[in-house]
Amino acid sequence: MSADSKKQPNIVGEINDTEKQIRELIVAREGGGAQGEAASGLLKEQYKALKEASAAGVCIYKDGRIEEANIEFASMLGFQTYEVFGLGTLSFVQTADREKIASRMKSGQEDPCEVELVRKDGTSLYAWVKARNMEFNGGTASALTFFDISDFVESRAELEDELDFLECAYNNLPDPFYIADLSGRLMRWNRAMKTVSGYSDEELSGMSITDFVAKEDIVKVGEAVNESFEKGVGKVIEVTAVTRDGKRIPFEFYGGILADGDENPIGVCGVGREISSRRRALKIVELQRDLALKVMEAKGLPQVFEICLDVVLKATGLDSGSIYLYDHSAGTFEMVRSIGLSEPFILAARHMSAESRDVSQLKAGKPVYRVHEMLAVSRDGAEIGERLKCLALVPLSHSDVLLGCLSVTSHTLEEIPRESKALIEALIAQIGRHIVWAQQHFAEQVYQKLSKYLFQSPH
Repeated sequence: MSADSKKQPNIVGEINDTEKQIRELIVAREGGGAQGEAASGLLKEQYKALKEASAAGVCIYKDGRIEEANIEFASMLGFQTYEVFGLGTLSFVQTADREKIASRMKSGQEDPCEVELVRKDGTSLYAWVKARNMEFNGGTASALTFFDISDFVESRAELEDELDFLECAYNNLPDPFYIADLSGRLMRWNRAMKTVSGYSDEELSGMSITDFVAKEDIVKVGEAVNESFEKGVGKVIEVTAVTRDGKRIPFEFYGGILADGDENPIGVCGVGREISSRRRALKIVELQRDLALKVMEAKGLPQVFEICLDVVLKATGLDSGSIYLYDHSAGTFEMVRSIGLSEPFILAARHMSAESRDVSQLKAGKPVYRVHEMLAVSRDGAEIGERLKCLALVPLSHSDVLLGCLSVTSHTLEEIPRESKALIEALIAQIGRHIVWAQQHFAEQVYQKLSKYLFQSPH
């Protein structure tokens, strides 16, 4: 249902016009004097004509009873006109709403209010009523003007039901959804919008859609909106969303134009989806491709170790690390390559004994993540301080056979970032395959060279 099809009637204006005419006639009739008395008969006829012609229900309420009323008022309540005279205690108003009218008559408050009226047959209708106190027949009375808004209330209820349905629908969307006016100011939003952005309903009210976008993407958003207006179709863009606490999240937003029944733009709407996982997956695919290409160009097994370690460090932003191979006979790990570590530390850490606290966990196929202000290894009773702040040891295996482990460390980060952990664990299986391939490939090369030498030997 279109909101435009449920126009609110100009009730206030009609009430004011009706009330003004009644007041003028009553003042003229009560003015007294020769002029007033001479005009009294004419004024009564005019007043009667006004009452009968008015689109609003009009009554004069004095001393707890109705003194005057027009046909529209009586018809509104299902009475004959003569039946409404003498009705008292606002008996034609639902009990819960009587105080609204009574308080306005008592205080002189003139703004209209919505009330529920009771017809003669017990059915209900809804009306807007305005009360104005005035002098009448030598005392104080209240002119009450009623306008039937039953159709409007029914339409409003239908519209509210539809809005409740729509609100329920978009609140169950897992992704942020918003509706904004043509200036970009938010008008409606869903629960996910609050959850992701971190803002409350009060804070979101009046905010602009660009308030949630990184500064470098604001121009992109404006260009997308302009293009949607020009072409009449929505557009998908990728932007960095910024939350209330400053967190930056990659998002893909689809925005479109809201139009009325005549296709005139009245606002914009959009839905966004976090694409961190998608970007991470793409990054992993790119890393795996680059790693495979580089390994294929390697000149020897040591270079394969260095390539694997270098790719992991660059992908995670960590500054140091090493690769260990597992000695199945001794149950130990031996360092075969390192990057970014000092020589004393390499000498001290090149061997992990079977009794090491981390070896049993690595042999069980579980990674080790440690956070320390300083990590050190002991060699001959001397502490070698490399001043590492975090460390990850991830087992390297292939076809369920333990090959060794990858050690990545940082001198600056307090802990291994969650995204870095995901990247390491995503690459580790491929690194294991590359090491096995390289061992076989370069062993075959050595065998071929040795065979060639032996067959060509004069001995």
